[in-house]
Amino acid sequence: MKYVASFTDSKGKKITLKDSEKSKTITGFSFKSNSLEDNSIERDRNARCEFTFYGEITPVNNYDLGEIANLSIKSSDVYVQLDVDVINEDDGTKIYRRLSFDKVFFVDYTESFDNNKSSFEIQLAQSPLGKKQDISFDIDDEDE
Repeated sequence: MKYVASFTDSKGKKITLKDSEKSKTITGFSFKSNSLEDNSIERDRNARCEFTFYGEITPVNNYDLGEIANLSIKSSDVYVQLDVDVINEDDGTKIYRRLSFDKVFFVDYTESFDNNKSSFEIQLAQSPLGKKQDISFDIDDEDE
């Protein structure tokens, strides 16, 4: 799989993480619709949408990841619009999932460095104030 993830702040500044020709940026992604404990006890169908990205820090994506690290520690204007495409790596045109969510905030941002590899993990969640929750699937990129 290939992934393209865009984080757009309230001022319209957009940071996009995607693979380059020479290196893979995002190596894994998960989406979870999480029924929090209080909600399941009350049989409330509202769930918190959670997102996790895993990847490698490279010279190609180092600047963009630095910008995301700065977004993750802001104490004001904390929400971003999150757009994610999960793409078939074999042909590069079949989009398995396209997700678009507003009012998403950073839960955790982690960078790990060792002698052989540098990696990152980004955990986000949608605020209860969020209204946009779009998930599309099986899209041919050529048709758009």
